[in-house]
Amino acid sequence: MHILVESNLKSISLFFKNSLYEEYSTINKKENAFILIFVFLSPFIIAIGAIIYIGSTNESKIQAFLQDNNCHTVYNYKAKYKALCEKDIVLIHDYFMIDFTTNENIAYSMVSNVKKYEQKIVFRSNDIKQTLYFATIEDSETFFDALKERIK
Repeated sequence: MHILVESNLKSISLFFKNSLYEEYSTINKKENAFILIFVFLSPFIIAIGAIIYIGSTNESKIQAFLQDNNCHTVYNYKAKYKALCEKDIVLIHDYFMIDFTTNENIAYSMVSNVKKYEQKIVFRSNDIKQTLYFATIEDSETFFDALKERIK
């Protein structure tokens, strides 16, 4: 009987040792997996944060530029700002890095044959056909009306 109890105690203690070891080893595996995922994903998270930061600084630079040039009717659609400024139409391409030297400035005196088709406005400038796209029909109507007033 004594031997039987002793062997049962040994088997119970081995059982608990093994179960504790298995529990500890699964916790270690989970922690290791988390660390690996974190290490591999952190560069992507940092890159996305940098893109968002740069995008927000572009927007503030564009707003400052538009205020400096006295632009009032401003619309943004698909990374392209369209603005009616004091002297001309300004088209700003809002890409990853913004460069105001690449803006398209179209004098009102050069604009002719203006037509509106739902969400786009088409006109000619120096024998070049320009097409401006808008997010909504209301935006294109507002811009079209303001452009017609400036051309008169």
